[in-house]
Amino acid sequence: MNVQSTAQSDLISKMIYWDMLRLYFRVKGLWDAGSDRFFEEQDEMPNSVATGFWELIQQMIERSEMIHDAIAEMGDDGQHFMVGLAGKLNSDAIANELYNRRMAWRGVWGEFEAMVPTFAKDIAHIRFMMLDVQYFSSRVAVALFFCVGFSLLAIPTMTTFFRIIVGLMW
Repeated sequence: MNVQSTAQSDLISKMIYWDMLRLYFRVKGLWDAGSDRFFEEQDEMPNSVATGFWELIQQMIERSEMIHDAIAEMGDDGQHFMVGLAGKLNSDAIANELYNRRMAWRGVWGEFEAMVPTFAKDIAHIRFMMLDVQYFSSRVAVALFFCVGFSLLAIPTMTTFFRIIVGLMW
């Protein structure tokens, strides 16, 4: 693989990564500091998608060297990144920081962006799952219109078929 195609695949991986984060927050209903607005919650995200996203962020956190230092530097302000008594990191809160790209976390989100090519398949899979569950009502409406259209087209088709069969028999 040449250098140009590697750079292109890295760029595509990063674009998919940002799209995955955007889709996640759009469904979850979290704050988007980039546009100073609140993403309104749309549909409930299925557990399989939310779990997949959580596991992906956790894998990236485990490989991160800077994230624990960044949280420790925040002191008491960093407590919202912790979940439970075990002190596990809250994937939603960390993903929110990664998406909003606050300058205080520049090293952390830079490190995560550098890891994106390593997790490209996982990121693409989670993004596909997120896209697959969105706009359920629109998908149902399209399926209903398809069934109605198929039924309406079946009437003249069957009529013609029976006329041909009857014509061949007589």
